[in-house]
Amino acid sequence: MIDRLLQAHLEPIARDYRRGFLLRRLAWCWTAAGTVGLGCMLLRRYLGWLPPWAFGLLVLGTVLAAALVAYRTRKAPVDHRTLARQIELEHPELHALLLTAVEQHPYPATGELNYLQQRVIQEALEHHRRHHWEGPILHRLFTSWGTQWAALAFLLLVLAGLRPHGPPARGLWAARSGGILVAPGDTTLERGSGLVVLARFEGRLPAEATLVVQPLNQLERTLPLTKSLDDPVFGGGLPEVTSDLVYRVESTVGRTRDFEVKV
Repeated sequence: MIDRLLQAHLEPIARDYRRGFLLRRLAWCWTAAGTVGLGCMLLRRYLGWLPPWAFGLLVLGTVLAAALVAYRTRKAPVDHRTLARQIELEHPELHALLLTAVEQHPYPATGELNYLQQRVIQEALEHHRRHHWEGPILHRLFTSWGTQWAALAFLLLVLAGLRPHGPPARGLWAARSGGILVAPGDTTLERGSGLVVLARFEGRLPAEATLVVQPLNQLERTLPLTKSLDDPVFGGGLPEVTSDLVYRVESTVGRTRDFEVKV
């Protein structure tokens, strides 16, 4: 059993050491989760598909991992020998004095330390008074705080980009056909006004999509639709509509029914 006086001086340092260790482990946890989330974002971007449960699973796994790290760190007993070695690495002039002091135990018969043992402990405590062992550990603790917050910010940014898109507003997405939400669907326009068509794909995102338009008594025309960044929405249209027409959206993953536009 370590001397009580020496233990009283080491306990605050041990708490800071453990806190720094916890922060570093949490930083690794946030970074690992953020990296997985970044991989999911790339998967969605290049394959156009991501399981709907991926976001929730990532959040749940991250919370459980962080809770496990915190629990195991707090429950781990203080290893005074390891702490003494760490302090001596930062204060090589101790020459194993602190490690020797930590290993001193009272005689079983008397329950007390002899003079030489007390002398070793007093010299170690005197060194602590003059050199403040907690200084380097506090410096690393502040660094660990910064690293942990930076890793957490990285994770939150990734989660913000990975979060599922909410359901489309009913006022915009007027029709659903073939797994594709289409706006404006069947509609009426003033003669000479433009037509803007938006198509949102609910399943796998195609590499490209086209708008097929057939004005009354005319041949079909095919127009490319443009994708909107990471959102699974394609858009395009006609600058001017002068007669009734029908249109539909076609892609490699499916097509919609024909929608009517009246002028």
